[in-house]
Parts: sequence; structure tokens; C-alpha cells
Amino acid sequence: MNNCNSENITRLRNLIVEGLQPLITEDFSLLDIPYHNNIGDSLIYLGEQKFLTNISPYKLLYKSSARFGDFDAIPKTGILLLHGGGNFGDIWHESHDFRRQLIEERRFQKIIIFPQTVYYKNESLIKRDSEVYNKHPDLTICARDINSYTILKRNFKNNIILIPDMAFCLDLDAIPAIHNIHKKILFLQRTDLEKPNYEFSLQEYIQKAYPNYKIDIFDWPGMYYTSRIRRMLIERRNRFFKYSYSILKNCKYKKFILDSSYGFESHVKGERLSELGIRFINRYDVVCSNRLHGIILGILMNKYVVCLDNSYGKNRNFFETWLRDFENCAFLSI
Repeated sequence: MNNCNSENITRLRNLIVEGLQPLITEDFSLLDIPYHNNIGDSLIYLGEQKFLTNISPYKLLYKSSARFGDFDAIPKTGILLLHGGGNFGDIWHESHDFRRQLIEERRFQKIIIFPQTVYYKNESLIKRDSEVYNKHPDLTICARDINSYTILKRNFKNNIILIPDMAFCLDLDAIPAIHNIHKKILFLQRTDLEKPNYEFSLQEYIQKAYPNYKIDIFDWPGMYYTSRIRRMLIERRNRFFKYSYSILKNCKYKKFILDSSYGFESHVKGERLSELGIRFINRYDVVCSNRLHGIILGILMNKYVVCLDNSYGKNRNFFETWLRDFENCAFLSI
């Protein structure tokens, strides 16, 4: 691997395997997989798939998203694996509510939550969640950074372990990184609920640090502002999918149809979005990002990476936990 961070990347991959492989002792279902346009979640999902394919002799029984998942269709045998990310708390409700309901209703099954960042705007809600989680006899929660680990250990009685982000399971060695050709900088700027508010022009700051470089400011492809009409069409499409799903639930061949559509489509979409993200990042020499997976993908592709924080400290905590020893990677305090 022609990568200055190859040893550090391998170290994080090994930590994932060493921490999670002993816990997977039977067939499993993978739930809450992404069915949206966030490239970061697709990178996590494909990393989870890579990990499970490489380390486990056990097989995948079922997979679904939170949006279209049918509780009745989730197998009542095997381990339930829940997709990782940054939605443990009260900012992104759909996945968090799905997890809580599943944990409450499936106390007879072993459950593992892949690495998550934990954040509550309303800390009183931690008690609400911990009361449900603490009643589960065989639940493992993976924290994605030391701050999340501390919050979980303080409030939850479950098995809590510290594990790096699952996207580090991806092997991007075959993708040649382009350097010193375009002299272009990507400022990957969040446009969603986690967007930070800077008190000065970060673009001017970056331009002073790299005076001979051209700066492009984008969010992930597909995450830009969506017009009112397009949002309405997307919502209609989602309602149609939910209605179709309710019909298919009662179909004699529902398992074949659903496994062949939602599961397959989510995987294909995840691969397509990941490839889109890789092509997008590879157009730049330097990546400045307040999206965590812009940072991680830049590292995996051996770019120069400037880490910026999101709105509540997620990226700083991740950097302090895992990335301090990486070369060509620095955290910019604002």
C-alpha cells in the first residue's frame, strides 16, 4: 500500500475485528441500513458488509432499513446487528426510535449496535433511553469515540466497548489518489442539522493557508438544497413505498420480493453512492471537512486532510480518540 497512513489504518481495522468478531457467534440480521443520499452512511454500511464477509463463518439472514423495516419480518433467531453512525440521541429520530423499539421488543435476542456517536441536546432523554436499554440482558453498544464511551458507561448498564468507525474496514488500495495536479481544495461543508456556525469566513482562512490553490465549497453530492417540489415528490414516493410494503407484508412470497427489492436496492445504492463519493474526493489534493466521513474517506485515499468540527464536537472527539497519530491530517480549532 503506497499510503503514509497504512499502518494506522490497519491498526484501526484490527481493533474493529478484535472487538467485534468474538461477539458474532451465530447467524445475524443487519438492520437500519441506509436508504438515503448520505454518502457517509453508505461508506459505513459497505464497511460493515466488508467486515461481516471477511470475519464471520455465519450468514446474513435478513437486512432492512428503519424506514421500510417490518418488525414481523425480522427473524426471531440469530443476532440483531444495528447499523452504526452518528444518530444515537435526539437529533436524528428515525433511526434512534427504531433502535429503542427493537431493543424493547426483542429482549430474547442478542443485539449489537455498531459504532455510534452519542449526543443528546436534551440530556433528560438519556434516562428515558437507558431505562429501556438497561432491561435488555444481552445488548452491546459500540461507542465511536471516547466521549461517547464515557456517556454510555455513565448511564447504561449494557456491555459498552470503544470501536473505530466501520468505514475503516473498506479497502481502497486499488484506487489511485491524485496529488499535485489540480491544486484544488475541497471544503466539504455540512448543510444539515449538524452544520456549525463560524464567526468568520473560513473560506478566507483556508485561502490564506493555501494561497495558490482553488477552493470549492460543496456538501456531499445529493445533499444540496432540495426544492419544495422535489421534496414533495420524494415524500410521495416514500408514502407509495410504505403502502406497497404494507401490501407485500401479506403476500405469500413477501420474503423473496422484499429481500430482492429493498435489501438489494439498498446495497446497490450504497455502492453507487460510495463510488460517487470516491470520485468526488479524488478530484482534490486537500480535503477540509466538517463531515466525519469526508475526513475518513480523505484519509483512506491518502489525501491531505484538515478536520473541522460539526455543530456539537463529534469530529473533534473522533480525531482526539483515533486520528492524532495520522500523517497529513490535522484538526483546525475554530
